[in-house]
Amino acid sequence: MEKEKKRTVDFKKRLNEIINQNDKNGMFEFRERETAFSKKYYIKLKTENDLKATLERFNLNDDYRILVLEVFEKVDEEIFLAVNSENTIQIMYCIEGSADIYSENGTSYTLKKGNILMYRANNNERYKYKFRDRKFKKILFILNVDKLEYSFLSSISNKVLYNWKERILKLFEKNILIHAKTNSKIEIMLNQIKNIDINNINEYILFKTKVVEFISYILEFQIGSSNKADISNEITAENIKELINEYSVSDIPSIKEICEITGMSNYHLQAIFKEVEGITIFQYIQKIKMNYAKFLLDTSSKKNVLDIATEVGYDSPSKFSMAFKKFFGVLPSKYKKS
Repeated sequence: MEKEKKRTVDFKKRLNEIINQNDKNGMFEFRERETAFSKKYYIKLKTENDLKATLERFNLNDDYRILVLEVFEKVDEEIFLAVNSENTIQIMYCIEGSADIYSENGTSYTLKKGNILMYRANNNERYKYKFRDRKFKKILFILNVDKLEYSFLSSISNKVLYNWKERILKLFEKNILIHAKTNSKIEIMLNQIKNIDINNINEYILFKTKVVEFISYILEFQIGSSNKADISNEITAENIKELINEYSVSDIPSIKEICEITGMSNYHLQAIFKEVEGITIFQYIQKIKMNYAKFLLDTSSKKNVLDIATEVGYDSPSKFSMAFKKFFGVLPSKYKKS
């Protein structure tokens, strides 16, 4: 049962944990909607009826939380990144649109669709950003490294914990805000997280499990990437992806054919690709098919799930539906309705 309450509040004060908007005149009005698993804030100007933005905060633990910010109109004001304790890390994933992020000393970054930025909170240096596009959407993972120790790793020795934390914080020794490396596995995990519809305790547990899995994987992936210098494997994996992407979805070659084209053995090909991308070549081809199926669901009002399943190479619509849900966290029929 949802509780809805309308209130007029100071935008800067209300969202101080996440963003700091220059709202000196109290221009914004909030509508807050609360469920058992999250709070969603609907934000609009007092002088207009159209929504300016929504912000949803999911109730997880004190040591990590998830926020989804969606902006529906171009925002001209500068927005400041939150300042938390020094060992708090923010992982920003851009779902749609783009934003410019820059510091007071002139350092700048661009966050585009599909990009991930990682930010280590620092009380001495503030970052702020402006939205480039009319529509912008991002997921923000906020985690406190110190508290994570006690939540998940309380039975681990202090030495191991110290080394683990130092490896994470070392990522930020040159800059407190970095472009995170990504691969296909990270993309799949984020797709699953952003599409989970939380209506009951089982879906909430699934969501929480996926979030913990993502946090642990992306941290380890960044640490591993900073230690490895085998550029040749990254180039090989990129060439394999480019080869596959040259074909239409219905004509993608088999793994055997890819081996013949590249002149590599199946074992060598798969090992290099899995090391770099975190998934197998088969899973990468599945990703292409699922993204194309999603595109068709978004754009083709006349095509039903059976038509789309056939177009991406599935004889069985039920197998297609299972594959789609595994990738996006939602059935294609339900996704089409939404």
